[in-house]
Amino acid sequence: MKVFITGPPCSGKSHYAEKLAKHYNVPHIHMKKLLADLLEWDEEKEKRYRLAETKANDMKTTIRERKAAKQALKESETEERLRLEAEAKKAKEAELGEDGEPVEEPPAEDEEAKEEGAEGKESGDLDIPVVEDSDGEKSTDIAIEADSDDDFQPISIKDRIRDFVKGTGLIDRIPEVVINEAVRWRLERNDCQNRGYILDGYPKCLKNAKDVFMHTPIPPEPQYEVDPDSGEKTVTNQEELDNWKEKPSLYKHIFPESVVSLRATEQFIKRRAKATIKAQAHEHEKWAEDKLIEKMKQYG
Repeated sequence: MKVFITGPPCSGKSHYAEKLAKHYNVPHIHMKKLLADLLEWDEEKEKRYRLAETKANDMKTTIRERKAAKQALKESETEERLRLEAEAKKAKEAELGEDGEPVEEPPAEDEEAKEEGAEGKESGDLDIPVVEDSDGEKSTDIAIEADSDDDFQPISIKDRIRDFVKGTGLIDRIPEVVINEAVRWRLERNDCQNRGYILDGYPKCLKNAKDVFMHTPIPPEPQYEVDPDSGEKTVTNQEELDNWKEKPSLYKHIFPESVVSLRATEQFIKRRAKATIKAQAHEHEKWAEDKLIEKMKQYG
């Protein structure tokens, strides 16, 4: 079952939502708890993922540095070999000029074997396995080995909320566009998709509901070309604009099956708010009369 409970502030939404969620054994989606839970979602997996990612990046950096050093050494050795060959050639020419007989040179060391030996030594120093690809080329490229956490993917909305909270310190002032995305993300989790949910008090208005439950495609923007002589603007993608036919579509997989709308008089709400403050002193700021009136205006 997928149920959305709405109503004016302090009308009992969370009270009934909690009871329904417990009775039907489905997630109770409440905004404040949702945002706090999202920041801790798969926290241990994320830590292991970030650690493995850092290690892999460090290893790749080391490999690139070693390859660069190896290339520089190879170029230096090549330059030195060419210099020595040139000197030997000059010496040989000088000797031939004196007696006319060539002087035998000692056989040169096998450069290929030397390079392979150096490569094997360098890879061994790094403790990086050297493997051959399908073309027989040796490679030291690495990847994070698969384990139970490798299917973890960073959650972009979680990073956005974390950055906002870190920058402002206000978890209760997150922009609506971010909250809408967080709600949609939560309703798409497996527990909500398999068992259902009780959505408590959000969306607060029709605009929020559209942002959460509907996909609104963004139409293309007109592209202009300016005539260099007359300065007149001409739309270059008019055909694309004329053929634009995409319409908003519903996210059916997260849309609630039922809506419970609670009703209460202003007198009842104020009386209940005072009772809540009396029973729970820490709720005073939340349900103070000025805040309550502001919430009621937003709901209305």
